[in-house]
Amino acid sequence: MRNKELVYFKLTVILQPNWPVVYSGETISLRCEIEGGEGTQWTYEWRPTNRNSPTSSEYRIDRVSESDNGEYSCMVREGDRQLTEWSDAVTLTVRCESDLETVLLLDFSMKQFTSVISDHRNV
Repeated sequence: MRNKELVYFKLTVILQPNWPVVYSGETISLRCEIEGGEGTQWTYEWRPTNRNSPTSSEYRIDRVSESDNGEYSCMVREGDRQLTEWSDAVTLTVRCESDLETVLLLDFSMKQFTSVISDHRNV
């Protein structure tokens, strides 16, 4: 494909919630925003491609799992014709819930430990 056929709109993928790490079982949404092309009906393509990839500007994943880890980007099509370059990728990092439980347990344990040391020093 020749570059002169591409429409040069800036695409941006927005991850919601915009956290560095999400935990398995949560719902996330990736939205492909097109600067300068608002109000037009576009067909979107998402990477990575899987059998459930939408053709709309929103890619919602209910109950994410570690298999959803990776980089996501979008591109706009009109029929078979690619209209834009691929957006910059957004990284989705999913951890299993047991990791969260471990972090919370360690945090609780450290607070208990700090409390015991503090009480001991005040004696």
